[in-house]
Amino acid sequence: VQSPICLGFNFFHAADDFLVSQEHSYPPASTVEGFRHGIELNSYLLGAGEFKKTGRPVPIETDVHIGIKPYGMNWAFKEVLNHFGNAIEKAIGEHIDVIIFAGDLFDKPRPPNRAIKTVIDAVSKAIAKGIKVYSVLGDHDLPKVADIPPQMLIPGLKLFGFKSVNYIDCFTVNNIEYCIGGVSHYPLKYGTQLKDKLLSEINYVAKQLNNKSVLILHQNISNYNMLEPGLDLSELPDKPRYIAMGHLHRRIIDRRMNGQVVAYPGSLDIIKKDEIGEWKKNGKGFYLIDLSSDE
Repeated sequence: VQSPICLGFNFFHAADDFLVSQEHSYPPASTVEGFRHGIELNSYLLGAGEFKKTGRPVPIETDVHIGIKPYGMNWAFKEVLNHFGNAIEKAIGEHIDVIIFAGDLFDKPRPPNRAIKTVIDAVSKAIAKGIKVYSVLGDHDLPKVADIPPQMLIPGLKLFGFKSVNYIDCFTVNNIEYCIGGVSHYPLKYGTQLKDKLLSEINYVAKQLNNKSVLILHQNISNYNMLEPGLDLSELPDKPRYIAMGHLHRRIIDRRMNGQVVAYPGSLDIIKKDEIGEWKKNGKGFYLIDLSSDE
């Protein structure tokens, strides 16, 4: 399962060996009969597996694209909603403290009302359990006009890095302070000035984060995808120890020389047919990571 964050400290996103206790994943099928079969298999496997806790895990979800209707298919629209709800239920069942959405929670900045209600219902369940819910904006749900994003309509959800919205939140679990910080998406294709502003905001947030922190970003990293403008790994700050990425729909876990982990969980579902090969190879879903140790 891939894309919210849970603390307890439990949260879900992608992570490395020293952070991940178990990866909730969809194993590849022997045959995939097109897009629909892949979606249905994901739904069936969402509840599979038992998380073996070494600490309190955190789930991270990204690129859920709530409200999307792949290839105009109504059943796929409903399946994406169902999978999101199932993923949140699974995360809550892991006794988490935080859920993180690393961008593109919604497919559009003005999603269908049913999509908004689905997210409100799921987040409300988490909030009722005392779970904190954080998000940044992705390129899909970033407002294209002078408007507010749909995340601002979700009671209890804390949005990072959009205009005057805060960039960081800290809290204590078992007498240990954890911090979650984030910067929403910048469309870097529109010029170097935007990239300079993005890096300035990232560094501003990173300076406020301690070792037991997570930085949330929704950007391309050119080292992994050279087909669109992005950041270089060398431009990322040395801290925190975990950078939860959204935007690329494939799983990437990269441990840097300083021990920091940069990770994309990938999209929760198969959004396009060309993602089936990646799904067969690496699966779709979210990761649970554990920040409780000092390693």
